[in-house]
Amino acid sequence: MVEKRDGAITDLTGVSRGSKELVVWGEGIDVDILKTLPKLESLGVYKAKKKDLAKIARIGELTLPSLNLRFWPEPDLTAFRPPKGLRYFTVWQSNALVRLDGIEAAAEVEALALNDNGRLESLAPLAALPKLAELTLSGGIWSKQETERLDALAQLKALRRLQLRGLDGRGLDLAPVARLQHLEALDLWARDFPMEEVAKVAAGHPAYLKQLLDLPDYPRRDEFGRCAKCDATRKQMFLKRRKFLWCPNCDKAGLDRLLATFMMAVEAARRDLDLPSQS
Repeated sequence: MVEKRDGAITDLTGVSRGSKELVVWGEGIDVDILKTLPKLESLGVYKAKKKDLAKIARIGELTLPSLNLRFWPEPDLTAFRPPKGLRYFTVWQSNALVRLDGIEAAAEVEALALNDNGRLESLAPLAALPKLAELTLSGGIWSKQETERLDALAQLKALRRLQLRGLDGRGLDLAPVARLQHLEALDLWARDFPMEEVAKVAAGHPAYLKQLLDLPDYPRRDEFGRCAKCDATRKQMFLKRRKFLWCPNCDKAGLDRLLATFMMAVEAARRDLDLPSQS
């Protein structure tokens, strides 16, 4: 029987040869065993310690389309050796990770997720991933993902899908996101940023602006989803950080003022950034 701890395997001895997905503690990595698993498609490595890095580096001897690293112990990825054919790569809950140096070794990656890591000093190393079509930067349940700047996104010519959720938006300029005219899908949490920054993105992406202005209903008819005064279903609008539920009746005047202010900010951003008109 394969031994597990917190959902991850501690020893690969006895693992089924038909395994397609495995999650292994760093101490339990054995690349010689992994090489005997012909159907393996996805590998997760949890809690790698510095003493485990040499054997984890041997993952580069494998052919594997999907890999995720959790609790990576190093400040960068220079000790990382990607498997051949790696297309989907995730690094998460790795507080030690503050630089992306070394990620250039994963040049075949098409989808990258950086979730709940340390404060990332620069995204510039991502420019070495010519096939990167999907990028996710996100925080954790109780924490925000921090990064210095987003300018490097302009270098990602293959990028088509971008997700920015749970970021620390203080002082973060969203103009580089506004200028990504080749995006096909954008998921950005407005609540993480000042309204003026969100307006820049809305000015550059008509679909995102429409999504914001659609004012979706709160999904539950509970004490949060119902207006205590008129019983109407509340709408969701995240442009004001301390208020995101709005009654379409009782809050109408305030909501109208907020939307008018926002649309003026959108038009100002379009002029300032010299973005094409959406009319």
